[in-house]
Amino acid sequence: MRRLPAGLRTEKGRGEREKLRKPPFGGKKQRYTGEASAVSFPCLGPLSLFSFHFFRRRPALKKHVQAKPRVAAPCLPCSRRPHKGVFSPALVLFGLAMALSGAAELRAQSQATRLTLAHRLGQTFVVWTEGGGTQAPDSYHVYAWTKPIKTAADLNQAKLLATVPKGSSWNKRLGSRFLLKAGGAPLQANQGFLVLTPKAVGKRYFAVLGVLKGKENRSLDTGSNGNSKGPVIETIAPPKPILQKLSSGGKESWYVHFAPAEGRPGLPDQSNVLGRAFNYRLYFDPGQKGPRPVVFLLHGHSQTFKSTAIPTWTPKNAVLVFPDDDNPPVTHSLWFGYHEKYAFGSPQGLVRDYTERRLLWLLDEVLGDSRLQADPQRVYAFGLSFGAVGALGLGIRHADRFAAVGGLVPAFGVEHADFRFSREIKDLFGSKAQNLKTSQGPKIYDLLNFTAEMSVRKKAGVAPMRFFVGRADITNGWTEKPGFFRSSVQARQAGSFYWDYRTHSTSGAWTPLETSLLGEMTEWRLDRPLPVLSNLSLDNDPGNGSPISGDGIGCIGGYARLFPASVQESSSSLGFELRLRADKRRLDYAKTALARVDLSLRRLSKFKVLPGSIYRLRVRAKGKSAVLEERVATPDSDGLLTFAQVEIARAEVRRYNITKFSPTLPFAHAGGATHLKGTVFLTMHGAKGNPALLMIGSKKVQVQTSFGVWGIGDPIFVWGGLLPSSGKVEVPGAIPDVQALKGAKILVQGMVATKFTNLTSFQIQ
Repeated sequence: MRRLPAGLRTEKGRGEREKLRKPPFGGKKQRYTGEASAVSFPCLGPLSLFSFHFFRRRPALKKHVQAKPRVAAPCLPCSRRPHKGVFSPALVLFGLAMALSGAAELRAQSQATRLTLAHRLGQTFVVWTEGGGTQAPDSYHVYAWTKPIKTAADLNQAKLLATVPKGSSWNKRLGSRFLLKAGGAPLQANQGFLVLTPKAVGKRYFAVLGVLKGKENRSLDTGSNGNSKGPVIETIAPPKPILQKLSSGGKESWYVHFAPAEGRPGLPDQSNVLGRAFNYRLYFDPGQKGPRPVVFLLHGHSQTFKSTAIPTWTPKNAVLVFPDDDNPPVTHSLWFGYHEKYAFGSPQGLVRDYTERRLLWLLDEVLGDSRLQADPQRVYAFGLSFGAVGALGLGIRHADRFAAVGGLVPAFGVEHADFRFSREIKDLFGSKAQNLKTSQGPKIYDLLNFTAEMSVRKKAGVAPMRFFVGRADITNGWTEKPGFFRSSVQARQAGSFYWDYRTHSTSGAWTPLETSLLGEMTEWRLDRPLPVLSNLSLDNDPGNGSPISGDGIGCIGGYARLFPASVQESSSSLGFELRLRADKRRLDYAKTALARVDLSLRRLSKFKVLPGSIYRLRVRAKGKSAVLEERVATPDSDGLLTFAQVEIARAEVRRYNITKFSPTLPFAHAGGATHLKGTVFLTMHGAKGNPALLMIGSKKVQVQTSFGVWGIGDPIFVWGGLLPSSGKVEVPGAIPDVQALKGAKILVQGMVATKFTNLTSFQIQ
């Protein structure tokens, strides 16, 4: 610090200078030395930000040294005679002038100016020019009130809406300045902005104040170039995304959506930060005819909406949607959301599904855009890594909106040992011990336990799934995969799963087939029934979660092909076509000519499955009338109708037709694949809880009794006991490959309580 001119130094010695003096203009006593120091004066109010040079305080010396007297020099710029006091009045006046000048300069450099307000498309746009100079703010406070904001007292009444960092005009994820109006000019580098989605109709006034190192400049200017304006009239309307640019010859559109953070009926909040900007891009070929399927393509961890290339497996006329999961500081939200205090405090409150809400809003936006001609019955979600987790979540929780979902190397949970992002999951959702409740109802770790979710949603069902995973994936893991596969099969969820030795970032044995298999995924429709294939006899064994247990390369549900376009439904019947995969060049070629699979029915609309009713399945070769197999079944306690272990062939496409069947109870039935090496199913129906028995034989008789007519002369006991709650018992039996049995006719009859069933039979083919 510079020294004062000699004429302004005390003439007394150092020891005398060390004593406490009362500073000019009041204030606390300080210990002064004879060198210049910056002292502020409380009485000057705002001017106390500026300093006048008096005497710099020093620590007291143990030994005082007598200073040599000095001659006072004339004080510049005024007196001819020296001033011997503590300060020069002329210098104070000079300092006051400089302080006033400095305060004015600070206000010009550190405050927002040229505030403008606009309301359109259900959102309010607040734009200002940022302060410049060496004292430029590092952020800006945006206030709103229902009255003009003119004074400090008004500010105290106004609501602080948001803190906006400087440089907000730059769209970092897109790499350009924001456009706030389609076709308009981008914001300037020195402009800041905030976009708000009001909760109610009304008028508001706004003020924007600069903030530097935590200190807010509370000066207000209501002039034309000032920082306080209003009113702006706000209305309620659906917010619309804003087009930022076009590319790919006009086929690709780049948008920004300013997410609402204060929900209202019909528009839930999509962020915990007001005006948060989210990018996305759309791709579609106007030359292709509609209606167009919609495919959501979700990027992986540490990627952006620009990372995903145009895939080759999607239909040529599809609308491709590339959303962005931008969620600092973690960088993602697992395509779901985060706790209420995320980025502002420790995990607490509800975990809100902000991101999932935004994706559903975006889907509605795409479906509502008439120029896209999007088909709401053909909506799909596909993702890579965390994007695949997001796709799975949409398929589980919104199976009524997504016809099918799939992806590469997902995680089917967040708690397994070889999942490497546990720390980030805690930052987003809190710890497992907390297990915070979500805005959807269930607790977050329960919701992210996808293995358990398969059984939880057995009755409701999930969207058909198609996922490719790797045994060598140490990023999202492998250990939880076999358990997820088995849970899906047990809950009779629609899905096919493929595994090989790929890592998280490398290809594998199934990679050459991914394009065609994912393309098949887009054949499913929401407005058609969903026959579910499970427990296919050709399924491989994924093992117990160890990378070396089970079949190294394999699939579940992948060796059979269901043709979605063949599904036909009426109020009285349901039909569809199946076949084992028969291309020897492919890894999914069925190794046997025949296999068996469980067939369940989901997504029914016209064809009703009623509790306690009996339904019959008949199987024929496509275009043929001969019945190859006949089965009967009743719905289970969840209302799900399943025909167990129905035969499916490689050499031909077979058609499976289901109708309602109304036999007289008690009732016996023999069906299945009744050829050598086939499986026959003996079924008996009656009132639940009644004692029952089932017999077979080959000699037909007719004996009249008080229980009815008995028809087997050489009965062999097959089953006996109490009928279960479904009122149905089914006994499978393998037919040996013995030529002598060919053509044999087997009789079947049962007894329930005190009444014989009908006599039925089957012939071995």
